[in-house]
Amino acid sequence: MRIIGFIMLTLLATNNFAQQAAKEENVYKINRYITASIGIVGSTASYFGIKKVRKKIDIPEEVVLGLDKYDVNSFDRWALFQNPNHRKNANTISDIGQYAAFTAPVFLLADKRIRNHWMDIGLLYFETQAVATLIYSWSPLGPQFIDRYRPETYYDELKLKNRQSGQNHNSFFSGHALVTATGSFFIAKVVCDFHPELGGKKWLVYGAALIPPAFVSYFRVRALRHFPTDTIAATAIGATVGILIPHFHKKKNRSGISIDTNLEGNGIALSYRF
Repeated sequence: MRIIGFIMLTLLATNNFAQQAAKEENVYKINRYITASIGIVGSTASYFGIKKVRKKIDIPEEVVLGLDKYDVNSFDRWALFQNPNHRKNANTISDIGQYAAFTAPVFLLADKRIRNHWMDIGLLYFETQAVATLIYSWSPLGPQFIDRYRPETYYDELKLKNRQSGQNHNSFFSGHALVTATGSFFIAKVVCDFHPELGGKKWLVYGAALIPPAFVSYFRVRALRHFPTDTIAATAIGATVGILIPHFHKKKNRSGISIDTNLEGNGIALSYRF
């Protein structure tokens, strides 16, 4: 009987330890088919939405010539008093920043805990960016439905033809800042979820996640492509998506009866978790 009891305790302990290890390793619950499908559908819909956004008609000449910088709110107005000769370099820098932030989650593979689940994390990131671009391309808050002139439209120093471009309807909100914030906050969320031992230090991780979108946002304004509020709104949306999509997939503690064993003690403890 003692042998049978010892075997039972050993099996219970092994099962308990295995469950604890699984909880530590498998932070997210991912259905690969569903997650991939959401990513594909979202990306496809976004592709057509962005194509539609880019086909807006040119701004009439009289409208462009009638724009007044002082009609813009004071917070955004500083974007209209820059040196337009720097816009091309700033645009290039912001492009590089966006691409770097978009691909940055690959560095999560340097973490062994995360690397063990690289496929699930990759699919989760695919879904997250798809949702973000879907909001950009089809949301009532995005350029599909909001016509806000880009800062360059207000610059008399630039060629009238360029200022009239239909692309200059699409100031609100910034796609570059959105993609960048989504990527950087996705990284922060995944790191914090896989490393709960960070505790209060996780806010330093989230603080660091603000740096890439702030960098890209600054140069989008310098490129005369967006006003500050365009990039602030995009950063807020991107951060929200980058955090919430992984959060929705995060495993929760299930309610019910659990059996805990302590090999150093006497007996088996029963507990109810809710």
